Amino acid sequence: MLLFSKSPMTKKNSFRKELEKILTQDELQKLKTSFDVIGDIAILEIDEELRSKEEKIGSILLSMHKNIKTVLRKESEHRGKLRRQKMKFLAGEDKRLTIHKENNTSLYVDVEKVYFSPRLSTERKRIMQQVEKDENILVMFSGAGPYPMVLAKNTRARKITGIELNPAGHRLALENKKLNKKNNVDFLKGDVCKIIPFITKKPLIGLKSNWRKSHLEKKIKHHPELLEIYIGEGDLENHWQEFENSIEELSKKKMKIILHMPLKYKGTENTIATDDKKLIQNTKECFSLLEKTCKKYNLSGFVAHPYSFATVRGYYKRPYKHTQKNICEFLEKNNFSYLMLENLMWGPFSNPNSIIKIAKKYSINLCIDIAHLYSYSKTKEEFYNALKKFPKNTYYHIADSSFINTREKIAYETHSLSVGEGDINFDLILPLIKQGIAEVVNKDELNPREMVGSWQKLKSIAEGTRFFDRILMPLPKSAEDFLPAALKAAKKGAIIHFYDFLHEDEFYLAEEKAKRACKNAGLKYKKLDFVKCGQHSPRTFRVCLDFKVS
Repeated sequence: MLLFSKSPMTKKNSFRKELEKILTQDELQKLKTSFDVIGDIAILEIDEELRSKEEKIGSILLSMHKNIKTVLRKESEHRGKLRRQKMKFLAGEDKRLTIHKENNTSLYVDVEKVYFSPRLSTERKRIMQQVEKDENILVMFSGAGPYPMVLAKNTRARKITGIELNPAGHRLALENKKLNKKNNVDFLKGDVCKIIPFITKKPLIGLKSNWRKSHLEKKIKHHPELLEIYIGEGDLENHWQEFENSIEELSKKKMKIILHMPLKYKGTENTIATDDKKLIQNTKECFSLLEKTCKKYNLSGFVAHPYSFATVRGYYKRPYKHTQKNICEFLEKNNFSYLMLENLMWGPFSNPNSIIKIAKKYSINLCIDIAHLYSYSKTKEEFYNALKKFPKNTYYHIADSSFINTREKIAYETHSLSVGEGDINFDLILPLIKQGIAEVVNKDELNPREMVGSWQKLKSIAEGTRFFDRILMPLPKSAEDFLPAALKAAKKGAIIHFYDFLHEDEFYLAEEKAKRACKNAGLKYKKLDFVKCGQHSPRTFRVCLDFKVS
């Protein structure tokens, strides 16, 4: 990319004229006077025989461009999997980090730690102009995030996911997301071949039911792969045999079964957040029954509230206090391997950071109620960021909500809503969820329209967010090695932008690579376009093949 002021030829000639003062005509012929500009950093290429004068060359360039603060020289080619390139400082401010602006975006770029080409600005604009409303887009090898941020700022894409192996590039991408204030972008760190199988795996989303036959048959007829069984007050004490018979029958079915503790056992609130010995002993007895049932019938676990958030807010008077210290003391003294502790809206088990610390310290699994977390969070951004922190094996209660940062009684009474009735963007959160249930209250539990409707919506959204309408592969060398992974992530009808470095006599190879990968994946290939994105060396170009799969 050449950078000159208002009159390119005049500026270029002036640069050469100034260089005549320090270089011979032979040296001038050898010097590459074009240079890349990234932010306020200019990057030169200077051959070995001119290195003795490189600092003077850098100083002349610096003096001629007010918008340039630093002049560097390429000291190596892009090397290794991370495509890093060493730079040598020549003039101005000795730095490598800058803010580069293009296509209505601002981007933090470290020119030495992450691959970035300003010459691809036009190519990014070309892709941007193709994106249609509500597309789900994957950018493989996303670096500091130039492609994702350009698409996020200039299109109506529903969601954009970037994957980058380079830790420095990933950190910069996260900063660029903040800098450009876009929340429909997700950046994942790691190998695309390992991450794609994870993000494209459909979440296991089930239903919730009472253990009684009249309730179960209304849920089982929809063939959920996961079922959470809630236990009412008095069920364990007064209907144990019926309850156990029901669980035994369920355990024979090919579905994942999870129990939910009764809020009260033997007429007393279940809580592990108090120092009241009688309450703790009663709760321990209840948990022991649930643990025994899970073990006997090979169930996946039982969900438990550490306390009732109603008592924390003072809606019901209790002569005891709930504290995080008491929760930790209970977990220290008692080991329930099937326990899945649920977050609440207020009190000592509501802050996501402390919840994660407790879970890690005492090796317990978590059940995260999304509506509870939404009510606890001060902003939507805080809510979405908190969800990303929980362990991958976290189990979720999934419902919609509009009660952000709520400290009112209404949030206790109606804190969750049917999917689509609140403000939560499920396009953003479902890719983070591995397993959970639609926890939506029904007007009539024997006609569970609200829960089943939400469950069906969640499954539909999950299908749309797990696979991609458009996939970008801006890795010019060896990108063909990653075509199988890209095709696994593609929806039927997806468009793939496949980049390569090819000699002009071998442009046909790009299509051959794409056709072969599609054939191996059992997909149909259709060429859409073939574009030269820039020259790499004499008669060798960076090219992009756009093709559709079906």
